[in-house]
Amino acid sequence: MGQTRDWVFIIAAVSVGILGSLLIGQFVMISTADARLSEYTSTLLTYSVNVAQESRDTLGKIAHSTQSICTESDLERLRFLAFRTEHLRDVGRVEDGRILCTALWGILPAAQPLPPPNREQRDGDFLWANAEDIGGYGIKVDMVVRDTAIVFTAPIAFQIYERPASDLSALVLTRDGQHVYRRFGDTKPLAEGDATQTEWFHLSPQRILSRCSNDLDICVVAGASNADLLGQPIVPLLAATGMGALSGGAFGWAALWYRRRRLSLSQQVKRALADGSLSVVYQPIVRMRDKHVVGVEALARLSDEAGEPISPEVFIKAAEDAGLVCEVARLVIRRALADMRDELLARRDFDLSINLSVLDVLDAALVPYLNDEIARNGLNPDQIVLEITERSTARREKLVEAMKAFQRSGHRFFIDDFGTGYSNLAYLASLPISGIKMDKMFTQAIGKEAVCSAIVENICAISDRLGLDLIVEGVETEEQAAYILQLRNDAFGQGWLYGKPGRTLPSTGDSRPHC
Repeated sequence: MGQTRDWVFIIAAVSVGILGSLLIGQFVMISTADARLSEYTSTLLTYSVNVAQESRDTLGKIAHSTQSICTESDLERLRFLAFRTEHLRDVGRVEDGRILCTALWGILPAAQPLPPPNREQRDGDFLWANAEDIGGYGIKVDMVVRDTAIVFTAPIAFQIYERPASDLSALVLTRDGQHVYRRFGDTKPLAEGDATQTEWFHLSPQRILSRCSNDLDICVVAGASNADLLGQPIVPLLAATGMGALSGGAFGWAALWYRRRRLSLSQQVKRALADGSLSVVYQPIVRMRDKHVVGVEALARLSDEAGEPISPEVFIKAAEDAGLVCEVARLVIRRALADMRDELLARRDFDLSINLSVLDVLDAALVPYLNDEIARNGLNPDQIVLEITERSTARREKLVEAMKAFQRSGHRFFIDDFGTGYSNLAYLASLPISGIKMDKMFTQAIGKEAVCSAIVENICAISDRLGLDLIVEGVETEEQAAYILQLRNDAFGQGWLYGKPGRTLPSTGDSRPHC
């Protein structure tokens, strides 16, 4: 069943990866199409406004002329205006719905009647789109009439837009969509006069964009129809699918590996608690000035199925995640008190240090459990020192009250790994502690890094000023020990210089420390 679930999970991850890759590819195509469509729409609108503005300006000049219509001087002016325009084919005069003369034709032998206009603008202009057979030439032409003036847009005015890319189309139309000036490409998908702009988050392969002039009654509705990943050639489609499958599969395997590792660790911790394979070793703590052993620190140890040791930071974190850390603490307390019972009874000046997590300290049931175990072994509570890491003291408010409950039973607290967390002089003074343990990272930097040496001096000074015992972790050389003793002659040490953690009892001295 487990393997089946794993394969189902992998297949689901691959499927999600493929779907995600296709969605990303689709969004990329949409983004590309939208950018291309935006540029196309903007340039077409700008061009259309320029054409319309030229028509309006020319109409105004003709309509406001003081010349009598179609006289020689009027025709001369019409030709002058037509010659100066870029997008107009012709300009002329109308009266009573008939064309009387134009710059190109001159005076017509017979007035040319105009067909009904396609639209009358609010400013009084009349519009024609694709009017046929004007002048008898069989040419479709766009016209605008104002008062007695008429202009004809050149058929080739929009020639550069006549053949857009196969996936592009556009309508140039009035703001209300009731009059279409020009069409480019296949405009059926644009739903003439009723086109809705496509938002960026819509996955539709048909993209539509609409923009209007601020000054003239001209808008452009443009569309792009090639923003569909599934409609692309097979090679990019297979590439996107393959990348999605690989990324999804890789994520699935990584997630399974992490899950198995976490479950494996938590299961190992659970089995170790049940069968007693979680062991406890002891590292000596010595008075540095005479190297007398004054106590031990109990350290939990766990090995994997291959016999390889698992870092305490790793399996303790797994125990916390699995809700087993309090059981680990109880096992260490029970076994350490039993192992050290004879030594603790024989030497009233011998201490046993036990590490606790924040959850352990906050566990109200741990105080009576510890007291019961101490009483059962006939020991003194003040010989049991409890260590918590400096980083855990960030949760001070609740932690201080819990620490005081242990303190009332006669136990003392040391701050472990001091220098790696949050403490300062005022903060330390507010905690119910009896000593600090300087982290080994500072000890090992003695004589190598000036900054760390300065920190060591400060830690020694702080602990001395507050009347706290000082245990220096990670002491490996005589030079390190000598440096510490220059700063605090009553310091205690712990490290390979004095002994590695082991299951056998260390040799003991005959003097009692202050801790």
